Amino acid sequence: MATGSTIATLQIPTTTVSNQDLPINLTPALTDVESIQERLTNLTTQPNGILVSTVVSTTDEGTATRLIFKSPNPSQPPDSVKLFGFPNNNSTVESLVPITGNNFIGLISTNGSTLPFELATIERTTGNVISGANSGLPRLDPTRGYGTLAQSPDGTIYIVTVGREGTATLAQVNVGSGINTIVPLTFNNKPLGNGLLSLTISPSGELYALANPNYEDINSLFIINPRSGELTLVRQFDADQITFTFL
Repeated sequence: MATGSTIATLQIPTTTVSNQDLPINLTPALTDVESIQERLTNLTTQPNGILVSTVVSTTDEGTATRLIFKSPNPSQPPDSVKLFGFPNNNSTVESLVPITGNNFIGLISTNGSTLPFELATIERTTGNVISGANSGLPRLDPTRGYGTLAQSPDGTIYIVTVGREGTATLAQVNVGSGINTIVPLTFNNKPLGNGLLSLTISPSGELYALANPNYEDINSLFIINPRSGELTLVRQFDADQITFTFL
């Protein structure tokens, strides 16, 4: 997480969801899960400065996704909402970006974090997941992998996608029309594979990625040239997800 020019780390808090009485359908895990396993799949920041964490939890009973909201006001405790309305019980939210009306566009895996993927609208207050077909979002290619979303200050939504050839490509999401490919991603003049973990855009419009193209012990922070697709190393960065906060 970056606050202005300051790099900061954040531990995801344990919170009680605001809609805890809402029943959701779960598919029991095929193998025993000794304890709750949680995966941070996304960090993003709303225009009002609220940090939104997406957490996927897996237990013996199945998998569930919740959003955690952390206000920039330190005196205000975080709150959380669990999500429902997925295409099936194995669906997870892998990335999201804020849109108007205090809602989100989410990247949904319908197969436990693997393809196929689809876009959906997520309601902030209720946790309802509305399919892309019912909210006017473009259909994603079911044969491609999709990893992360990011939104620029001018409203442009970027997405990273990987085809069967294993090369990561930067594309734009045009709501209502489709996905437009921009450029393949490269590092040191070599195609980038599946090593891109998180994408974010600075308040000035620079595109940053958390990636691990050489599969090292620690991830690294890169800046992306959206015209050429070239990644330039900034520094090693021991984190799972990144975002900028607008404070």
